Amino acid sequence: MSAQLIHWESWELAAASDREFRRITLILAVPALLLALIIPWINLPGPAHEIKTYAPPPLVVELAEPQPKKVVEPKPEAKVNPVKPPEVPPPKPIERPPPPKPPEPTKEEKTAQARKEAQQAL
Repeated sequence: MSAQLIHWESWELAAASDREFRRITLILAVPALLLALIIPWINLPGPAHEIKTYAPPPLVVELAEPQPKKVVEPKPEAKVNPVKPPEVPPPKPIERPPPPKPPEPTKEEKTAQARKEAQQAL
């Protein structure tokens, strides 16, 4: 940058700042524009490993067909006389006591009942 004397005249100050702005803009804009034009043409190698997508497990699982079972014949056992369990007599039914009789009405209740019957008869 060259050393300049600062003049306080507004026209010269404005013209100098405009020149400096254009110079900085060109220094930054030209390389940015070149990079923006060149980068899309550059081929970069892809990822080193294969990208796998997620696959959910199958909803139906195939099962192997069951093997036919061999029928095994039981070996004849020695004849044994089966032991009969002793006969148990059937249980006796449980006797239940008769239901209790309702309590007899007291003397006052009998007289009240007799009065009601007499009033209804009249």
